[in-house]
Amino acid sequence: MDRRDTTRTANAGSNTNEKLQGDYTLNSLALATGKQVNNPDLTPYTPTPMTLIKYLSEPELGTKDGVYFIRCSGSKRTNNDTSDTADILIIDADSRIDLSTGEIVSGAVAAELVHQVLVNLGINHCIYSSYSNDVNFYKYRVIIFCRYTREQLPILLDYLFAELHSNEVMLAPVKENRTWAQAWYFPRVPDEQRKALFEFFQFNKGDNLNADAITQDWLKNNPKPEPIDPPPLIPKNPINETNGRRNPIKEFNQSFSVYDILTRNGYTCKNGAFLRPNSETGIAGVKICRDCKDGVERVYSHGNDVLNDGKAHDAFDCYRLLECGGEW
Repeated sequence: MDRRDTTRTANAGSNTNEKLQGDYTLNSLALATGKQVNNPDLTPYTPTPMTLIKYLSEPELGTKDGVYFIRCSGSKRTNNDTSDTADILIIDADSRIDLSTGEIVSGAVAAELVHQVLVNLGINHCIYSSYSNDVNFYKYRVIIFCRYTREQLPILLDYLFAELHSNEVMLAPVKENRTWAQAWYFPRVPDEQRKALFEFFQFNKGDNLNADAITQDWLKNNPKPEPIDPPPLIPKNPINETNGRRNPIKEFNQSFSVYDILTRNGYTCKNGAFLRPNSETGIAGVKICRDCKDGVERVYSHGNDVLNDGKAHDAFDCYRLLECGGEW
């Protein structure tokens, strides 16, 4: 690997302005930002690639929850209120595959290994440490510059993970990578000690990922991936309750509250929201919506759980997803 073509900085609070140079074909990125993860409202964000890179190279001190960005433009952080085209591809590097057991374990492979593979592929990118990064416990985000569609996202991810794994860089794919309206925090660290562990990598001597060429080539030898957001499997016709017929979903919701379903599945109430089981962040990302027009209580998740699919869920839906594997 030619070190002249790469940038690595530890503790990016130091002067990195001279190092953050490069020529990118995307002159302006059509993204959006939000204030906090529990707030789905978005504001347009149109930085140049270099402006975004500079922002990502300099972590702020503070709590994890705060300003975030998404891969595309939009008015709300839902699948229906965001653009169908994105300008950056994000890989969430939180875990790895143990080659000896095949199991997914917490903590990613070292960021430099991913960086080296992308450099060898000639792909412009940057990598920055995330909030939970620690000594020998790697957590980071990979930002790859690329204009692509929702339909192309799973293909591009499959291609990239195939390249990583063929080079024995066993980063684990996670569902957040494929969640179109996923929120990604700008870099923050809890204290100066963690700031000293912050790492930033950049490569700008290659090309932006060519989504069309990779998609065409990939589909020659691989099946087309399942849709990222398949239409929900719901009864085709509403249940007619005349003539003594009963509506089991309605009766379920009358018998069980969303609180009942969440707590019996290991969620804990924290400051009016719910914390998912085995949360690594301690941020309660599941909120109850009590003002639905039809009077039915529903929950909306911003956390790393099966309820985070851009939709609100009543008690029956929570039961279906958490206890029945999503089956109807």
